[in-house]
Amino acid sequence: MGSKKAGNYEAVDITGILNDNVVNTFRHKYLSPRSAGATLQIPWQGIGNWCYPLIQPEISDAGIKNKEQVSLGQIPFKLGSDKNIAYTSQWDNFPDSVSLPLSGSASHAYLLMAGTTNHQQSQMANGIIYIYYQDGSKDSLELVNPVNWWPIEQDYMNDGFAFKSGPRPYRLIFKTGELTRGFNSYSTIKGFTNMGIEGGAGIVLDIPLNKEKKLSTLTLKTLANEVVIGLMSLTLQRP
Repeated sequence: MGSKKAGNYEAVDITGILNDNVVNTFRHKYLSPRSAGATLQIPWQGIGNWCYPLIQPEISDAGIKNKEQVSLGQIPFKLGSDKNIAYTSQWDNFPDSVSLPLSGSASHAYLLMAGTTNHQQSQMANGIIYIYYQDGSKDSLELVNPVNWWPIEQDYMNDGFAFKSGPRPYRLIFKTGELTRGFNSYSTIKGFTNMGIEGGAGIVLDIPLNKEKKLSTLTLKTLANEVVIGLMSLTLQRP
């Protein structure tokens, strides 16, 4: 397994599981499985509502297309090129899970991720990440809207009253390549949100690990219907 090291951070090579490009997120037709009857299900492009079913945010890779990696402080995130994400979904377009072999030990796993969620998937686990150790034990992180799973096309509106999200995460702004938690140049997606991120954004997540144990496998699995969840980069903090 190839890697890039910076200090005690190791950017793991996940090229073998990459299966799509983030720009295609809302360009696919998510047609199956679907109910044959009349429902309030998500439009075929994977986003929208019953008043505005034709919205289709454009995701841009302009700021990351020619970059081999981006960094958050000392933490490097290696980026793919033509394919830059490993998407999972309950839609038939993608597998419902992907797995990646790991080795050695680590105190943290930092994941650069991106994907979708929606109002019907709020207050529930959209997906889960398992990190298995060689002794058969595991650590895990549920991806919950709005606690730690934020949609690719927007930030949550956090008013502290009717709606309150988890802590604001670091986000990779795809159009500029900036990795920040201070983004505020929002755009409007008519009928959908005033917190749109032009070109889309990823999210950085941290899973604390047991550094005394040897790593075996990382598995990402989508649990909820009508969402796609993807891994773009994985960096391990070595002891």
